Amino acid sequence: MSMLSNVQLMAMLLGTAALGCSLNDRKDACTTSSDCLDGVSCVNQRCGGTADGQPDARGSGDMSGDNSNPDGPPQEYGAAEPITAHSTGLATAAGGGALLGTTGVAGNLGCALVGDESSAPGIEAALVYAKVQSDTGDSRCATGTYAIQNNPAACPLGTPGRLLPGCAVYKRWDASGTLVARRLAIGGYVTVLNHGQTSGGIVTCDVELGFTFAGGISIQSSFSFDFNVLGSSEAFCVH
Repeated sequence: MSMLSNVQLMAMLLGTAALGCSLNDRKDACTTSSDCLDGVSCVNQRCGGTADGQPDARGSGDMSGDNSNPDGPPQEYGAAEPITAHSTGLATAAGGGALLGTTGVAGNLGCALVGDESSAPGIEAALVYAKVQSDTGDSRCATGTYAIQNNPAACPLGTPGRLLPGCAVYKRWDASGTLVARRLAIGGYVTVLNHGQTSGGIVTCDVELGFTFAGGISIQSSFSFDFNVLGSSEAFCVH
């Protein structure tokens, strides 16, 4: 009977150990961060947990979308690289303000990219865009120099189409159309110059973009466009 009890006890211990391996393999329960996947912290006994007990974007509860890369923080990953500008443009943004950007993609596709912050090209591409807002003037060409802030907390990227004024972001897709880099600018500016309208209501607008990113990467571009102040156009692109 004593031997049988020992066997039963050993079986129970092995069963408990097997259960522990199962939890660890799932990578959602933990005691320390070493129990989790590389780059994921153990918080409140959950891999990828946060202080409020909810899974963060790298936790096993959500491994989809732009935040699925485990090698960087949820908002940013990959590295910014220089861009040879082929399409540059301005589009008035919902709620006022303007979205200004430049991309290495030429033609109509390039213009579509710089005019829509939630767009995805489906091919290898890179772009950078910023959002600025002026309290006065036509948002299609509101004269002023606008500083790009270095404040990730003020420039959330979790929801497409939600870039806030004063923020700029770099994005890069690989040949399969997968987003492999997304980085906030750490400084820069947008300068807009409205030359005033002619007697025919035509305005010439000059735009200069200058952004800096971690790693010493600098991306600059400039362009000019004309528009009719009485027209309905809200997006302008040069390529």
